[in-house]
Amino acid sequence: MDTETRIRRCIARLHVLTGIVFTYGYLGDVSGIPGTPAFRDSRSYFVFAAHPGRVGTDKDRMGGVKDPADLLPILQGALALAVVQSVAR
Repeated sequence: MDTETRIRRCIARLHVLTGIVFTYGYLGDVSGIPGTPAFRDSRSYFVFAAHPGRVGTDKDRMGGVKDPADLLPILQGALALAVVQSVAR
């Protein structure tokens, strides 16, 4: 299973556990010709929580990593916390 599919499955599970709608994407840009010194990739990958009716803030996102695969441990931690929170005490 590829990284993007794994990320999307994690955010779907997070939605089930928390009721929050999450999306996956990046902030930043890519410019220049790959393989040349002029190539620039300033993308940072995030999972964004829905924030209807207002502008999003840093508190509405998880991640900020250069490699999408680096989101997986963050999401696994969020899933573990969501499971703990879902148990009646």
